[in-house]
Amino acid sequence: MSERWNYLLKVAINSHDDNLRRVVRRADNVHGNFAQRSIEDLKINFGAIKNSVEAERKRFKEEIRRVASWENDPPVWVRNYGANRRYHGSPSCGWVSDSQWRVEEMLLGEAEAAGIPPCISCGHRAARAHPAAA
Repeated sequence: MSERWNYLLKVAINSHDDNLRRVVRRADNVHGNFAQRSIEDLKINFGAIKNSVEAERKRFKEEIRRVASWENDPPVWVRNYGANRRYHGSPSCGWVSDSQWRVEEMLLGEAEAAGIPPCISCGHRAARAHPAAA
């Protein structure tokens, strides 16, 4: 497991926790104003809260599945400046080696999910291991 993958997993879990806390605060607000609301209003509000919880559950399931699929991905390097963003399969590629402090390390799947295309010179070097080899 890479440090980057651990970081991305923690980000996904923290995002899920934050989203659930928002839903709980919303539910607390509805519950706190219980005496001032009509039954129909409460049904609508709690229905919306239930829908929010379900939507967050689905979002988190997809996010975790996506991040989990990157566990064994190789690292790639992305220049974090300029309009021509590409991922590089080697930190010694001429497009990144001269600007080490302006390069971000990512996982291959993360770069692909961000829509970053490969460098034509070295992007092919970032290849996933065959599933049988992993």
